[in-house]
Amino acid sequence: MGQKHFDVSLIKITHIRESVTLEFRAQALNVLNIANFLPGSSNTSSSFGTVSSAYRDISGTFDPGGRILEFVGRLNF
Repeated sequence: MGQKHFDVSLIKITHIRESVTLEFRAQALNVLNIANFLPGSSNTSSSFGTVSSAYRDISGTFDPGGRILEFVGRLNF
């Protein structure tokens, strides 16, 4: 079973000096907020084949499941 994610990123770079730049980045991960559903784990109950939950990595290390917005400011020199 595959997962679908559509991410969008906008970047604005401003030159302060010849070797110094200021970068502003806005990212939206899973911008369309597509739910990746889990198949039912029990095949003997009356709810066989019913999807009752969406994928969610509660440790936060891989994929928390919902839309994520990030704003980043960087000074590069």
